[in-house]
Parts: sequence; C-alpha cells; structure tokens
Amino acid sequence: MRKVLAAALVLLLLSGSLEMESKKIVVISNSIDYSSSLITYLRQSFDVIPITAEQFPSYQNYQHYVILGGPDAPQGVGELVRTLLDSTEQEYIRTPGASNLFIREIRGKTFFIFAGATRELTKEVTTRMKRRIFEYIPRGPVLWLKDLDISRVTAMDISDLDRDTSYDYVFGCLRIVSDPWDRGAIYVYENNRLKWYYHVSREIKALTCFDLDHNGKEEIIIACDVLVDDEGDLYVFDHEGTLVWRNPVPGSPRGLYCYDHYVAVNVYGKGNRVLIFDNEGTWITDLPVSGRISKFMISDINYDRKKELVVSGILDENWEHFLVAYDMKGNVLWNYATYEHINDFQFHDVDGDGTQEALFISYDTLYLTRGGELLGKVHLPPPLLQMRIMGDQVLLVSQATLFTIDLQAIVSLQGESVLLSNFSQMITASMAISSQPEFLIVEDIDLDHVDEIVVGDGQALEVYILEDFEPGIRGFVTAAERIIGGVAEEREGLPDTDFTLYENSKAGYRVLYYNQWTVEQVEGIDAVVFLSPLEGERDTSRENVVVFVTELKPGDSTDIHQYVERDLTAMKEQNPELRVIESTAVTLADSPAHKVVYITGKETGGELNITVQVGTIKEDTLYLLTYISVISTYNKYLPIFEKMVDSFEIIEQVRPIVVCQVQFDPEGDDNANLNQEWVKICNNSDSDIDMSGWTLENNVGGYFEFPQGFVIRAQSFVFVYTGSGANSEVALYWSSPVERWNNSGDIATLRDAEGNVMDEYEWTPQ
Repeated sequence: MRKVLAAALVLLLLSGSLEMESKKIVVISNSIDYSSSLITYLRQSFDVIPITAEQFPSYQNYQHYVILGGPDAPQGVGELVRTLLDSTEQEYIRTPGASNLFIREIRGKTFFIFAGATRELTKEVTTRMKRRIFEYIPRGPVLWLKDLDISRVTAMDISDLDRDTSYDYVFGCLRIVSDPWDRGAIYVYENNRLKWYYHVSREIKALTCFDLDHNGKEEIIIACDVLVDDEGDLYVFDHEGTLVWRNPVPGSPRGLYCYDHYVAVNVYGKGNRVLIFDNEGTWITDLPVSGRISKFMISDINYDRKKELVVSGILDENWEHFLVAYDMKGNVLWNYATYEHINDFQFHDVDGDGTQEALFISYDTLYLTRGGELLGKVHLPPPLLQMRIMGDQVLLVSQATLFTIDLQAIVSLQGESVLLSNFSQMITASMAISSQPEFLIVEDIDLDHVDEIVVGDGQALEVYILEDFEPGIRGFVTAAERIIGGVAEEREGLPDTDFTLYENSKAGYRVLYYNQWTVEQVEGIDAVVFLSPLEGERDTSRENVVVFVTELKPGDSTDIHQYVERDLTAMKEQNPELRVIESTAVTLADSPAHKVVYITGKETGGELNITVQVGTIKEDTLYLLTYISVISTYNKYLPIFEKMVDSFEIIEQVRPIVVCQVQFDPEGDDNANLNQEWVKICNNSDSDIDMSGWTLENNVGGYFEFPQGFVIRAQSFVFVYTGSGANSEVALYWSSPVERWNNSGDIATLRDAEGNVMDEYEWTPQ
C-alpha cells in the first residue's frame, strides 16, 4: 500500500473534469485497543475516520468499518461485536490464546472485526491480517463516463508530457456519432482538470508519447483506423495539443513504436509492413514483413550499434506463429516459431552477460530465448496477455491475475521446460485484479521512486505496486473464475444430510452425491452419471457429474499430469473451438491429481458449455470425475461437484462375481473322483446376477457354459463340479468324462455372455 494515488486512485471523467476521490473507512475502537499504526497504515490508501463505539450511530452511512476488540471489549466495543458474531465465534475468542479476523457483509456494509482473547492478541492479529482489508475493498478503479460522447477508451498512456513533475493521463477514446463512421478523440488530463482534447477522423488503434524532436517535451502520436480509400491516419501533437503533422498510411494501422527521432507504424490490408517517418512527418522507409504483425519494436537488441526490427505475428499462408528479428534492410537474423500466437515480448539482459535475451509469452507459455535458441520454458495457466520486466522479476498479466516470476529462476532452467503441474513453484508473488487487462503501464506516476502498475480495460483501471502482491499463488485467480462471473466467493458448505453415499465396489470407489439427483449406470464401461433434475419445460439440459474408472493401457503414462497434457492435445486437435482456461495440479482421494477446466461451443451462437475434470491415477487405474454445465448455471451446481470431489474415496475393488476357490487335485485318481474336482464361484454383490451364457474355461480351451436362466443369488455361491449330477442353485455339473483342471498349473477363467473376462484364478506347480 502506498499513498492515495498509488493505492486508491479513483478518477471520474465527469463533465469535462477529472475528479479524484479516495474511499472512506471508519475505525471503531476503545482507548485500550486503539492502534495508531493501523490508522497510519490505512491512511496511505483511505480517508480514515477513527470513532468510538458510542459515536457509531452517527456514522452508519458509510460502507466499510474496522472494529478492534472482541465480544468483551470495554467502552461499548464488545456490545457492538456481539451483534455481529454468533455465540460460537464469541466463545472461541474468549478461549485463551485465540485470535481471528471476522468479516461480515450486512446490507451493503462490510465490517472487519480484529479480535483476540487479550489486548496483545488483538494487536497481533491486526498486524498480521490487516492486508486482507484490501481483498474486500476494490483497489483504485479509474472510471470514465459517457458525458463526452465516449463509448470506451481504446488506447492510453501516462507520461509527464511537459516535464513539470506532474503526470498527464492521455486517453484515446472511441466516440459514437451519427454519421456512418465512428470517430476518435484524445483527452489529456493533469491534476483534476482537462488540459485539452482533439477529435480525430476514426477510431484510435494505437497511442504513445515520445520526445521526437528532443526539445525536452513529449509529443503524442496516434494511429487511426481506415476512413476512405483504405487509408488510415497518423497524427502527431505537441504537449499543448497543437497538431504538428498528419499523414495518411496505406492500410489499417495497428501499432506504434518510437525511437531516436522516428515514428514507426505497422499496417496491414495493403501488404504487411512497418512504415517509418521522421519527426517532421517525412516517410523514410518501408519494411515489408512476411506475415501479419501483432507486435513489433525497433531497437539495438544485439548491442552492435545497429537497430534491429523484431516482429511477432502470424504467417498468412499456413497460420504459423513467429518471432523474427530483421536487420533494417529486411534480412532475417533469426526466428523462433511457437505452437500458439505470441501475445507479448521484451528484450532484457537476463543473465548479465552483455547480450539481450528475448522473453515472450504465448497463450499459455513463457519462453526465454537467445538468438532463437531456447533457454527455458514455463507452462502457465492461460491466457497470458501481457508482460513487463520489473527489476529482477518478470511481471505477467492473465485475465484475472498479476503475477511475477524471478528471472534467474528461468535462466536456471538451462533449456528445460516446467510442466503446468509445477507452475506454482515458479511464481514468486501474485495479485487478483478485477479490471480487464487490456492496458498495462508500468510507471512511477507519483514520483516516489517506486514504479506503479496500472492495469485495466476501456472502462476501468486499477493501480498497484509490487508490495501489494501476496507471496506465491495465494492471490492467484484462474481464468475460469473470471469467465464464469468473477472471483469465486466463499460458499457455505452444503450439509451432509443433503447427500447420499454411492459405493461402487467393482470399480473401487465411494462418493457422496446430491440426494435430489438421479444415478444412471453407463452400459459397457465403468462409468456412473449423476444427473440433476429438469427445472421446468424450458430446461432442456441436465447438469451432470460423471465418475469414470478404467485400467490404463500398456504404454500409457502413469503420471496424471503427463496423461492430461496428452489428452488435452488430442482434444484440441479434434475440437478447434475448445478453450482450456485452467489446468493445474490438485489432490483427489489423498493422491496427486490434475484439474482441467475448458469451454466448448461458439460464443456467437447458443450458450457455451463449461467442463471441469479432476482425475488421478493409482496402481495403473485412472479415476476421473467430470462436471458438465452451461455457463449460466455453472456456479449453481459447482458446490455439489466440489463436495463430490472432496468426498471421493478409493477403496479396494471387490468384483461382484469371482472364482473364489478351486479344488484342482482331489485325493486319489482325479478321473475316478470327478466330482471331487470343482470350482467355487462367489457373488459378492447385493444383487442376484443372471449368468446365462457365461463360461468357465481352462488354459487349453476346454469350457463349461452356464445354463440358460441360471441365477446366482446375492451374497451366495455355486460349485461347478467336473463330473455329473443334478443342477441346483448351488451346484452345477460339467458332465465331463475326464478331469478338466491341470494339477501342475492352470488358469480358471470366468467370462460373461459377451466374452468379457470377469475373473481369473491361476495356480502354478509347487
């Protein structure tokens, strides 16, 4: 947490002025538990109002409250706490050594109650858990309204244009107007006021600030989409809003990069190329590129005092993705191809050897390369959107989280890859975000020698510093949670009385399922479907959970993470619309497991389906739980699936029908005592089983077929005698004239009517 600008910045574009206000928080305490250090800490980010419990009735129009003290705290605090905590929580706090932070959200108000059994424990829990306040109070959104006919912000930059030690906010905005084309506009704000604005021809596709003429003041450069004759526009303004020059560009511009006193813009539509203009607007050169450009830069990446053009994008002819370095004459110096599109890249001397390495991200992978040689690769939960280098860390932005990875940890990989199942070991810190990460700016906007991280979309921004991040992945939010409607809230546990135990002794597991759901066995495989009820005539889809168990095939990986990676690759090939939004290591039945969340279907038609799979492998057997739902009902039934996953237990497999005993060597001559040679078959299940057409075979092909209509009773048995006799429920006769079971070694194989092996009993010579 830092000063108000860095931690609780609220900007409202309202009637042409930029309003700044900070959130208010009320701190209620007595003279014993009052904490000046907490007040100082909160004042870095909020307007803090310290009051006593007696003053509370006069301060009930606020949204956020902090209370210091437990249910027995003096001076009215305890009385207030007792209205917020239940009796169990109150008794817990009275226990010697107890302390906790309780958070209550009541009628739009949030109460943070720091309570301990003693004054020292209250102080300790306040110091230890005060950061959690920021999990419930949105951090610094920047909001822009439509009072200036603004539809959304399409590009932005933050820079001290006139070097007056006060940063300017430069917004490139989309305006919806009455003629056939939408228009663009630039708005520049400084210190709560609109300095100037300018309306331009079309939607602004790119915007940057740079001192092109080296006069100590920065210009604003913008690139606009095509208007007529398939030509776009390139504008340059000085810091006061005067148009310096405007040039057409052939095609639709998509990105800008400034260096020395040049402006480079990439365009497509009339060939993919990078155009370069000098600071007076003269067109200097045109560099064609093989493929559609997504990002580019011009810099001396080789430290050879010559500029290189580095481009990422897609080859038009075969849809391959690339990162290519050219010299300024268009010759390829090196290239690196990836399986997926490169979303962002940067160059940095990671290992301090005087040579810059390339760091870049695809949809789900961070790469480190040097001259096209792979130095390390980390698979991460998708989607990875943007990245920046901050000191010895690489900052990455996903759809729901900011997180960092130590650069030296990537160097230490020495060309190896980190699997997705191990990604958490690489993350040093993380922070959940609520604004969509379309923009990312790293800048010391409050001039305190610490860079701020500004992230957001065309509607809102948030501001953080690295000190705000939580260690490891505790602040990590998956893209799955973002897609289904935001960070998952804490859910109250579903009572066990709502669930029924299902046990499958044959497949070797037991699990709790919601007792309002139905259970259906899938024919032919060890799979069971738990189905939700239909909720009216318009409900055409039944959310379900499938439990599937199968023995692995020879050659299958017994590592669940490798097994999942292989299956994901196969699924993507079969279904190009499949989007994996989470893939991470978890636990199932106290065993290492893997969780995958993916979406199928087209966003333009019908509702998307979301699937969650949690699987583990134990003793060459795969156990897989799958939850399938449309996104609109995903959250409603997710707690049921989570309860089933938590309750899932692997047990010893009990086959319903088994060969439980064989007497293969009776006393005397076997052929003279054929009914002393027998096989005992047991039904261990709770159901009668029709064995019509089943067979019992020996190792040389001789077989006995069970009579039509024969039923083995539940928890019962039947003897199959080699000789002759009258069949009954517990005795069947092969009527063989000779012995059937080899004394020196044999296999009694029991098959069902379809020929499936149900059990085998083998003996070998002693």
